[in-house]
Amino acid sequence: MPNSKEENNGSTSVHAVQAELLAHERECFVRAESVQRQLDSLFSRIRRVEALIMGSTLTLLIALITVLWKIF
Repeated sequence: MPNSKEENNGSTSVHAVQAELLAHERECFVRAESVQRQLDSLFSRIRRVEALIMGSTLTLLIALITVLWKIF
């Protein structure tokens, strides 16, 4: 049967683990927010690259059609 000294160590240990867990959850939350901001930034960059690719493709198609139109 545990004595009162061991019970205090056990409850202190539980409180320490709980405090560490809460600190870990706060850190994870901050990290998740940071990751989300970075993903949002990458998403907007990808949209711009997609627009550039579509615009370039359209320009090349128009140029090709114009050249073929003049040849034939």
